[in-house]
Amino acid sequence: MAMRYFTLAEAEELLPLVRAATRQLGAHHAKLRAEIAVHPVAPHTDGYRSAAAFRLNEEMHRVVRWFQRTGAQIKGLSPALVDFPALVGEREVLLCWQAGEDGVGWYHDPDAGFAGRRPIAELDL
Repeated sequence: MAMRYFTLAEAEELLPLVRAATRQLGAHHAKLRAEIAVHPVAPHTDGYRSAAAFRLNEEMHRVVRWFQRTGAQIKGLSPALVDFPALVGEREVLLCWQAGEDGVGWYHDPDAGFAGRRPIAELDL
């Protein structure tokens, strides 16, 4: 699958759905952790000890597949962190949003990660 590049406007337009998807993913993850605490996974197996844990895992995969289809990249759950690949001239950057932020206000180089976040106002968009 070819990488999708977002404009800032496209990333902002997708943001309400990204917020909802990250909340869903976080809720499923919390429930799955609670379910596994009650019904632990046996060592060295891929199986779950309950149907509920299996369903929660499947729901998490469904949300991750949604992210893959959109081209947005989920990078963290707690707090939710999402990157949107973008091109600024010939330069590839990642527009960056973290849960609790009003909009996509940050970017970083692909190899810089969260620690390298810079204000989006620095980009010539």
